Amino acid sequence: MNFIVKDYSNSEEAKKAIDAFAMEQVKNSEKGITYLLVFYKYSEITNVNHLKAYPRDIDRYSQDNDMIFTYRWLDGKLESKTVIDNGTIISPR
Repeated sequence: MNFIVKDYSNSEEAKKAIDAFAMEQVKNSEKGITYLLVFYKYSEITNVNHLKAYPRDIDRYSQDNDMIFTYRWLDGKLESKTVIDNGTIISPR
């Protein structure tokens, strides 16, 4: 699932809110299923209207410029969380 975060700030409060939201999305997940949640910051290109008109831009632009977090669950447990800034993986390294 992909999510676009409007008015994202790189603050601890924003990061905690996104963590809590992500955890809530999969709290009742089924065993044997892998979930991937990807969060992007809202931009001129990474927004619902633009991506509806140009869906390939999520791969061409958004992943390298606006992706901020990925969360991967496997068998109901958080397997990994990745923090990204302008296409560079910040954590884990």
